[in-house]
Amino acid sequence: MKKLLSVVLSVMMLFTAVAALAETAAEETGLATGEYTLYNCTGEAITELYLYEAGDEDKGENMAVDFEDGLVITVEGAADAVLVLEFVTESGYTGIFETLHIETTPISLLMVDTTSGATSISFFAPEGAETAETETAAQ
Repeated sequence: MKKLLSVVLSVMMLFTAVAALAETAAEETGLATGEYTLYNCTGEAITELYLYEAGDEDKGENMAVDFEDGLVITVEGAADAVLVLEFVTESGYTGIFETLHIETTPISLLMVDTTSGATSISFFAPEGAETAETETAAQ
């Protein structure tokens, strides 16, 4: 029994060490991982949705195809990366947020008449919001 306990403790210590090394390696290489949980608070369908690095001409894949409230987008990239979140509604309204950093946060997409500030997004989840699915955006 003592031998089994010793083996279990050794395996647990090994997994802890590997996780710590992976975190240290990510910090040393300047990489970060974040998750954005998106909610549509525009009152219209989202027809286009892009998340891309600032300065890139290629916006990447239109992620609005499978968009539903609670869509989780996982992003991996340089810790100091600046991202652009862009969306278009069915009426043609375009919302752009050009100074997004890699982090884990909810984001509500807003229309001009529903914004309380100068941006077309807000960092909150609507009351009672649920998470839908996860999509990975390559950076």
